Amino acid sequence: MKKQTVFWAGLTVIVLFAAGWFVFRGAPSAEPSAPAMSTDEAAVREVVTEFGDALQKVSLNESREASIEAIRREYASYLSPELLEEWASQPHLAIGRYASSPWPGRIEITRVIIGTPTRYAVFGEIIQMTGVEETQGGEAGRSRVEFTVDKIGDRWLIIGAAESRNW
Repeated sequence: MKKQTVFWAGLTVIVLFAAGWFVFRGAPSAEPSAPAMSTDEAAVREVVTEFGDALQKVSLNESREASIEAIRREYASYLSPELLEEWASQPHLAIGRYASSPWPGRIEITRVIIGTPTRYAVFGEIIQMTGVEETQGGEAGRSRVEFTVDKIGDRWLIIGAAESRNW
């Protein structure tokens, strides 16, 4: 009888120790965590976000020559050579600053979809700004934008873009 008591007492101690270990050492959480963002997705988001920062530098209401020069200078790091040339040859197809005010302040990414290991679709909104919003906060409007981003060599570049100007 004494051996049985020692056995059950020992087993209880082991079970309690194991339970304590999982509680204090990080047993799997009951709450699902958000999936970790892949390195590629982070790089794709970075290209689109940085492109959004460059939008205000490309005025599409200047002369054709000035618009072409600005497209080539400001967008070369973000666009595939083919899209860069398409926009340079037809600036009216490009995304950029259409008026002195409002102007594109940034892109907020709303969704990223993996098409293939080397192609992503990125959906977002261009946040429009004026001097008032720039100093006091807020926004002057939004327009939807969609991108196709491909891995070309060792870089992620935008190969397609479409904006829905509804502001």
